Amino acid sequence: FLTYVAFLGLDPHEVKATAAVIVAVDRDETVFVDRCYKGDKTLKDVKRDLNRTLSTYRYGFGKCDPHADSDRTAFDNINAWKILTKGENPVPNLKKADSYKGSILAGVDIIRQMLIGYGPETPRLKIIDRPENAELIHSFRTLQRDTFTNEDHRGPKDAIAEGKHDHHAALRYILQSPLRWYPLEAPEAKDYKYAQESIEAAYA
Repeated sequence: FLTYVAFLGLDPHEVKATAAVIVAVDRDETVFVDRCYKGDKTLKDVKRDLNRTLSTYRYGFGKCDPHADSDRTAFDNINAWKILTKGENPVPNLKKADSYKGSILAGVDIIRQMLIGYGPETPRLKIIDRPENAELIHSFRTLQRDTFTNEDHRGPKDAIAEGKHDHHAALRYILQSPLRWYPLEAPEAKDYKYAQESIEAAYA
């Protein structure tokens, strides 16, 4: 992963499983969904898992559901944002995703355009074929926009008719930010979990 920069999209929950997506960006700024994470655990366990996993990447930043910074019932009356970003094993460089009227549909349009890319043979968004990515692939095939009964008057509803899988939301959060590749600076081996020979090979 020395030639890629990784980014995290995070949709945290307490009453159901937390969903996260790690994407990797290459020099041409093609985005690869490398792996999806589903943590049916406490948020403290989730942030420990993510902290450990992200330490194996050349990591830039993450974007999280902005509504996590609240004490609403969906998070079992806790502030998920504070748990994820403070204390032991915080999720590194985590920021709140954009939230505005129409942001969900705008995020869906970004994903759609990236899948189309520059043509049938050159999409800007690719998904690595791994078992843990199967739910995201399934979501792309089945999810539809939620609708009002009177959209002629109210306009389009800014919502997805969601199923039980939330990786699509985590992906939307991170893709709404510009994801830039940047050159690798010479690292110190102690700062990374992978082997010293990998570093030496990259600079050979």
